[in-house]
Amino acid sequence: MKTSYYIEVLKEKVKQEIQSEVISVRTTNDLSEKIFERTQKKISSSTLQRLYELVAIKTFPSKNTLNVLSEFVGFNNWEHFCKNEDEPHLSLKENIVPDAMALKLFEISLKNHNFKTVLEYLKLLPINISLGDTQKKISEIFGEVFRKDREARNILLPKLAKMPEGRLYFYETFVDIDFLSVYYADSLSEYEKYINPKEKIKSKRDFIFVNTIKFLNYLKTNQKKKTLQKGYLLTKHFDQREVCFENIADAYPIARYHSSYLVYLFLSNNLSNKKLEETILLLENQMLKFNNNLYKTAILSELFQALYFCGRYRELLFLYEKYEKQNLLSYEIASSYLPLMNYVKLSYLNLGLLDKANSLIIKSPQKISKDYTDYNFFK
Repeated sequence: MKTSYYIEVLKEKVKQEIQSEVISVRTTNDLSEKIFERTQKKISSSTLQRLYELVAIKTFPSKNTLNVLSEFVGFNNWEHFCKNEDEPHLSLKENIVPDAMALKLFEISLKNHNFKTVLEYLKLLPINISLGDTQKKISEIFGEVFRKDREARNILLPKLAKMPEGRLYFYETFVDIDFLSVYYADSLSEYEKYINPKEKIKSKRDFIFVNTIKFLNYLKTNQKKKTLQKGYLLTKHFDQREVCFENIADAYPIARYHSSYLVYLFLSNNLSNKKLEETILLLENQMLKFNNNLYKTAILSELFQALYFCGRYRELLFLYEKYEKQNLLSYEIASSYLPLMNYVKLSYLNLGLLDKANSLIIKSPQKISKDYTDYNFFK
């Protein structure tokens, strides 16, 4: 395993030891004093700043620095530390939610191309329950590394597509959030290829998951011919009335199917009032299956996207005011709530209802990366 892996693990062990991040000159000053108090050996604050990349100067830590830090976290020296870290300790047992240290070591392993550890780690994760923020964190680690590291992407994407854990923790979590990105829409070709070697989709859900994301990507990138081809494929493959939610995990892909369905009909000049009403009613009836307002908001966000694109501002606002009045909208998931509210505000503006638009209260959900969702997609 690469030396850089051990160094990153050691840095994390030090932070764990002092129960603090090392993010400023003040923290490196404090850390330098703590190291001296425990080991009677000196590491300067400036050395720690370089080690934790708080300054632009990049240098490889000296053997002495590594020895002292290893002693600080309970080992005899650097060699002793590395020997004990021969196999990455991810602090993970089967079907147990990983802690922060385990996630950090997972990230370090991925960045240092210890792919065997990454895949073994995934196999221990539960796939029959949602890990919430932890699941999202794992997916974000993959996304960040894959954006910058083509080698990691090329080696791991085929493997992730073949694993139920990989499909859940990368494709169905991260790609779902980032579905309008050209980069990740392209990665679905690999997903489709590797999950189905004969290039035949084996399940309705896989088919919908892959092709609705591709449809919206073609739409965003103004590839009208491909958008229409993909839309035709989606509408002809299934009877719309048969595309229903079977469980919570279906919320995003199935809602996206009906959103794509409406947009396709609009682009092909076949969107009638009757078909629009049927689709809205179908989705509303399906939403009754969910007690959780998070998923209702996610479904409505997909629907509002389609209504806005099709110029159906009044229908969009009618639904918004109906669900807002009943307190059925959740602002806890920013990737659903913020786009939804953006379409509402733009609809008010397009109808000339400036007072309504200006008085709209958009609650402050968790911070979300601007890379995840283009809120002005149709502006």
